[in-house]
Amino acid sequence: REQRWREYFYGASGELTPMPQVVDLADTHIVHLEACVLPPSFLPLGERPVVEDDISAVAYTGPVQHLQYALLAVSSATALDQVVYAPVLGFVVVTAINEQIMQLLCPAERLPVPLFLIVGDVKQVKLVNH
Repeated sequence: REQRWREYFYGASGELTPMPQVVDLADTHIVHLEACVLPPSFLPLGERPVVEDDISAVAYTGPVQHLQYALLAVSSATALDQVVYAPVLGFVVVTAINEQIMQLLCPAERLPVPLFLIVGDVKQVKLVNH
């Protein structure tokens, strides 16, 4: 899987050059998607939980340090309520982060404004430059 991500950012034979970009966390909306599922104790006896299509974008509240080397999706949304259904423009990797700024490895020169980044499972992506 890491090989696929390396190809996404650098190309199959290293012909692409991703751009490092620094963004201010105050101007960035980092979100994750949540599904609304009722716990079994809220249901009538014998009923099973049904996964609803009620998905919402919620602000990421975890420690920002956990996003180091995380792969994030870039949303085309311009407001939080659009994130769930807005197309994903591409992906970025967080190469450095602190409480104020984040450095991203981007396959494109510019990021959209406002910037909505979607966190999935926070896993570290190891990209080895060719």
